[in-house]
Amino acid sequence: MTLNSIAVYCGSSAGNTPSFSESVQTLGKLIAEQIIKLVYGGGHVSLMGEIADAIGGLLMLIFFSGSARNDRVV
Repeated sequence: MTLNSIAVYCGSSAGNTPSFSESVQTLGKLIAEQIIKLVYGGGHVSLMGEIADAIGGLLMLIFFSGSARNDRVV
């Protein structure tokens, strides 16, 4: 079975644990290297923003809930 896409949900804050930030950056790079689609909510702040940056905007499927759209969402 081939993995074509993956949904990622992260906290809205990295908190006081730098390893969380490092982990999502590593995960994003691995997802991009394997050409797997990232399914996420479109946030570009904190951990969700870091994983999006690590992927470099490639192969992302973004889902918005109506009330969640604002200027901090790409």
